[in-house]
Amino acid sequence: MAHSWDILDCRGGYVLLCNVDQSSAQAMAVVNPLARQCRLFDYLHVDTFEGCHGTAAELNACLLCSEEEPASFRVVHLAYDESGVRATVFSSDTCEWKVHPWVDVPGRPRRSKSWLLNSSMQSNGFLYWVYKNYKYMVTLNTATMEFSAEELPQFLKNRCCSFSVGETNNDGDGTEKWMLDRATPLDAQLDGVLRKQKCNYDELLVVAVRNGFVYLATSNKISDSANPSWFLSLCLETMKLENLFQRTYDGAAQPYVMAWPPCLVANNGSSPLDAGMKCIKCLQRRKERI
Repeated sequence: MAHSWDILDCRGGYVLLCNVDQSSAQAMAVVNPLARQCRLFDYLHVDTFEGCHGTAAELNACLLCSEEEPASFRVVHLAYDESGVRATVFSSDTCEWKVHPWVDVPGRPRRSKSWLLNSSMQSNGFLYWVYKNYKYMVTLNTATMEFSAEELPQFLKNRCCSFSVGETNNDGDGTEKWMLDRATPLDAQLDGVLRKQKCNYDELLVVAVRNGFVYLATSNKISDSANPSWFLSLCLETMKLENLFQRTYDGAAQPYVMAWPPCLVANNGSSPLDAGMKCIKCLQRRKERI
């Protein structure tokens, strides 16, 4: 059994891992580092590619967690062939894989057998995968397990464009659609955050969107070990850019957000920081009265 594991996704305090040796028994794992818990299970179902048309392939699995049931999780694996897609889902409740039917999707490039990009994008119970030609995006509703495919807006149909999915917009009549919310230049903030090091990089890539923050990474089109990438965060509420750390970036990174341990959460669900701030304000008021 190989001792090398790849991180595929991070959600709700859990980490989804895949053994490099996928043929070994129990080649996938979901780990909760804070609770020091690990669930091992087999890689895929034997019937994942059954009934495919032509050449079939697979993408990295995605992890689904629920705030309502924090002890449970699901792992969604996407397979695709020359005409459609299929979802295979592992549930921590049943400890089994469930294979869903093949579904045809529009806009697939006819001359390409590998036509979907790897992705761990998800938002509000939906998973997203982008076509390699950047014309369409496949969406999976994880509540109903129904697929759909939508054409990307014109400003995203660009191979040089780096983006990730956050919240969807609603136009008020019950129809979801793509809308340009705002455009914010980052040159001035990059000057302030990176200073003289800014000239060492020629790309700014979107790594992920989590909890109202966009995680970014600087990059070079030509690999340069002397200038490791800077990882930055952009708050979508304030549009303030901050640098986090610097390290080598190979195009694969996952933000890991830990929840407060139950013993540190107040009865009303607030964090210790919130409770502490309320206590400080209360003491200040008592001091003023004295």
